[in-house]
Amino acid sequence: MVQRHPKRSDQEWMELIQECRTSGLTDKTWCERNHIQRSSLYYHIR
Repeated sequence: MVQRHPKRSDQEWMELIQECRTSGLTDKTWCERNHIQRSSLYYHIR
């Protein structure tokens, strides 16, 4: 079963996006390591 996280604030998403972009990893790899769906990441990027 997929574990749900509590709703993240806009500030938390900004920090996650910045972390992803500066990690040097692909989006797919970063999301897998951080247990975040790529669709959620991309939704918050736009």
